[in-house]
Amino acid sequence: MKVGIQGYKGSYHHKAADAIYNLGYELSPKRTFRELCQSLHKQEIDGAVLAIENSIAGTILPNYSYILQYDFRVTADVYMPIEHCLLTKKSGITLESLTEIHSHPMALLQCEEYFSSHRQLKLVETEDTALSAKYLSQSSDYNIGVVASAWSGDLYGLHIAAKGIQTIKHNFTRFMILSNAGEPQQETDFTKASLMIGLTNRPAVLHDALAILKKYDLDMSKIQSIPQPDKPMEYAFMIDVQVADQLVYYKAIEELRSFSASFKELGRYHSIHLNNE
Repeated sequence: MKVGIQGYKGSYHHKAADAIYNLGYELSPKRTFRELCQSLHKQEIDGAVLAIENSIAGTILPNYSYILQYDFRVTADVYMPIEHCLLTKKSGITLESLTEIHSHPMALLQCEEYFSSHRQLKLVETEDTALSAKYLSQSSDYNIGVVASAWSGDLYGLHIAAKGIQTIKHNFTRFMILSNAGEPQQETDFTKASLMIGLTNRPAVLHDALAILKKYDLDMSKIQSIPQPDKPMEYAFMIDVQVADQLVYYKAIEELRSFSASFKELGRYHSIHLNNE
């Protein structure tokens, strides 16, 4: 099975893929989210790992648009703690002796406080955390450090000089596991579902839609509005619900389907919650 990720070997996307596919797959790195989604749509890969939100940075709105545009199915999601580490070429290299720190701009931003008192450091933005680790492993420059995961440090033979250097310690990213839609879903064993509802523009319409979830006692874990490009100033709503009773869930979505101007069930699945081990 060929699985696409945004990023490179050793990235957080790669770790999420391992959690789902248990090493029984061929990794297919892609440079951008757009390239990843186009590759899945063209069936060049069999599945894709797509970051959808981060507890600090929030929702990655364009990725929801890709899911809808290409009619992807959500088959699982993965919640991963993001623990940034300072990686160096070898042990004994101190932060004071470094002159440059390389990493993805978001990782550098999340660790800004850790580096703030070391004015000799130049923070260098790169394409990917894991790719920065790979380049450092191939470099002979001992004055460069990298912000990346401990896992990528192990993969590329780097020294982990410090762990948990992000300013906000409880930092999670949620990844969606995607496939092409194909045949209608037949899953009967699931604990979560992702939905898209489009609503006509009238007073309290969202309140009325959510009242259906309340009626069936469905626990909504996320709601996100996204613009509808073909309907200026109108929005669709991406909704995740926890499912305790599948039969109750089916009744609820049938009522939602008849209530909504447009409706799509993006997927029924299980969540995986990882730790830092």
